[in-house]
Order: sequence, then C-alpha cells, then structure tokens
Amino acid sequence: MKKTLLVHLHLYYIDQLDYFIEKLSNIQSVSYDLYITMVEKNEEVKQKILSRFPNANILIVPNKGYDVGPFIHVLNNVDIDSYDYILKIHTKNTILNNGDKINGVWISRKCWMPLLVEALIGTPKIFADNIKKFENNHKIGMIGSKYLITSSTDSYTNILPQVNNTIKNLGFTIPNKLTFVAGTMFMMRSSLLKPIIKAGYNIDSFEPTGKTSQANALAHIFERVFGALVTLQGKEIKKVNSCCYQTKFNLFMFQLKHFLYYKKTTKNNHTIIKICKIPVYRG
Repeated sequence: MKKTLLVHLHLYYIDQLDYFIEKLSNIQSVSYDLYITMVEKNEEVKQKILSRFPNANILIVPNKGYDVGPFIHVLNNVDIDSYDYILKIHTKNTILNNGDKINGVWISRKCWMPLLVEALIGTPKIFADNIKKFENNHKIGMIGSKYLITSSTDSYTNILPQVNNTIKNLGFTIPNKLTFVAGTMFMMRSSLLKPIIKAGYNIDSFEPTGKTSQANALAHIFERVFGALVTLQGKEIKKVNSCCYQTKFNLFMFQLKHFLYYKKTTKNNHTIIKICKIPVYRG
C-alpha cells in the first residue's frame, strides 16, 4: 500500500534529539515511514527514539557526505514509488560561524535550523498545510523556508562546473539558473528524486565528512542539484513563511545587530567597519 510520506532525519548532533522528537510529533493524519540515520551506535538514543516512534527505522551509516550521503543511502534502501512525498531534515551545527548572508539578508546560524525545520513541520497545522499545497497544486515539486531558498549566483558560482557535471550525469541539460534550499531541508515529490538512484549514486559516492566544512564537497553540490531536479522536471519550488515567534524575533535581532554595526575582513586582509550601513573605517 502506498504511503503519503517518507521522513528522513540524519541525527549527527544527538544533543538535538529532543528538539526533533518534538517537531516530528507534528506529522499527523498521514501514513509515513520514519528513517533515522546516525554515524555511531547509541543504545540510549535508540531507545529514546523507539519509545516515541516504535516503528522508526534506525540505521548506522558511514560518516560520509554530511546529511546528503545518508539521505541518498536511505533512498537506495526503499522503494521510492511507495511514497508520494519525501521529507528531508537533519541536525545542524549552530555555532559554525556568526551568520551567513542569504538573498542580501543576514541569518544567524542559530536561526538556520529552526527556520528550515519549522517551515516544514513546525506545528501540526503547518505540516498539514504543506501537504495540502502539494495535493492542491501539482506544479509544486518542493517546499522549503522562504528565508533560505535562493537563486543568487554568489551561492553557487564557486562550484558551478561540478554542479553542471552532476546535472549532466543525472541525464539533464544545464539550466540557465539554479534555485535551491540552502541548508538542504525540504519536502519534495518522491518521483523527482528517482534520477539520483538511476544514475547510481550512493553513500560511497561521497567523501568522508571532515571536522570543517568543505565548500566543494559532493554534498554541497547536491544541495544545489536537489533544487535543479525540481525545475528541470517542470515543477516549482514553493516558499513558505512558517516559523514561530521566537525564531522570527531572533532573526530580527540578528539583522538589527548587523545593521547597527558590521565588521568584515576582506580576502585582501582589509578590515571594513560599517555603522547603519555607512562605511566608517577601512584599514
């Protein structure tokens, strides 16, 4: 029997488990299978998951490809045709750096994960509304947070040749532009992911995950490719603006901070300081 949803959570930072148990509990009123991948065995974590989700499939996978390698590992171990949609979420480093500029807006690393997750499964109503969006509009191929969906060339120019090669390996022509969910959390029509399996990608296609981010790693290439698979197959990426008051407040305060005072060190090792966006120092 076909199920509505396949859910994949890559649980790398196990201290974030409680947050994800709370959010996963918002998936209601649909039939779904839950797959949770981890890179190390942890009996305490396993029992905690099973106490809340008795039918969860818990897989121990090689630490390759950040969250993307494990996701593709799951895709290779299920029948994609058995699901209408696939939800991809994962734990995230919240202290990697101060923040990132997406679509001209500064977003704190502490805001990335809640913005991405809450847009998809922040409450039972948010989740139900997202399912309705798919069901009521067959042009929608992917749903993600409006704050982290981008088409900015700055977000992919440095790895564009690798992205284009991967797109060609999947059997598609190179698109004029790329639109994707930065942070790689989304809900997507399952059929759109079939070219990845057909092309033979699996977790061993990915490099071992290092302690520092590798900007040209295959996982980051696929971050862009997932979005391309949507548009290249004639579908649209839907931006949703669902997040809790606290997340919106934290986002606003971080943007206000950067407006009032901004300090940057350039590639040429120059320091630039701006106050209220007005340059006041360069040295």
